[in-house]
Amino acid sequence: GILPAPRFPLIEVEMGPNDTLLLYTDGLIEHNPRIDDEHALARLLGSLPTGSAEELLSELENAALGTPRRQPRDDVAVLIMRVPVGGAVDHQHPAEPAVVRS
Repeated sequence: GILPAPRFPLIEVEMGPNDTLLLYTDGLIEHNPRIDDEHALARLLGSLPTGSAEELLSELENAALGTPRRQPRDDVAVLIMRVPVGGAVDHQHPAEPAVVRS
C-alpha cells in the first residue's frame, strides 16, 4: 500500500432495512467521462433500479465502464452492502489493515 502501517478508525453506522452502503476507490470517478464527480455518481445511483447488491453492482459497472467494457485509467474497487428488507446485518471487523485486505 501507499502507507507502511496505516491505521483506520473504527466507524459505526446504523443501517435499516433496504439501506445501501457504497464504498469505492477514486478510480471509479477520476478520469471517467461517464461519472466525473460525486454529483454525477449520486445522479447515476438515483436513476438505477433498486434490487440486490449484486444487481446494483452490475448496473453501476455497466454505467461506469460501458458495454463493451472500457479499460479504466485507474484501478476501480467497489464494495456494496445492502440490508435486506426484514433482515438484519451485523458485520464487525477490527480496524487492522490485514483484516481489511482479506
